[in-house]
Amino acid sequence: MGQLEGRIAIVTGSDCGIGQGIAEELARERADVAITYLHDEASADETRHRVEACGRRAFVTRLDQADEASVTALFDGVAEALGAPDIDGGLETNWGQDG
Repeated sequence: MGQLEGRIAIVTGSDCGIGQGIAEELARERADVAITYLHDEASADETRHRVEACGRRAFVTRLDQADEASVTALFDGVAEALGAPDIDGGLETNWGQDG
């Protein structure tokens, strides 16, 4: 474990399901994780707790992937809170999905 030490991941739709599992696994591998949700803030907060339980930093934000301003705000927020993201764990795979 620990292959991703010092890396920063964005995982969209990470409030539940596969996205939540990806976020948690990235944290186990020592990455800090940006967690996004569309409607379910409580589940996103649960993902944050799981990431932090792995000893990693987490950033949670609402994201509407269809809105360019929302995507820009995501990257700006991640850069400010965690640093420049260098792992995309879901912008393609979870497009438009929200649990």
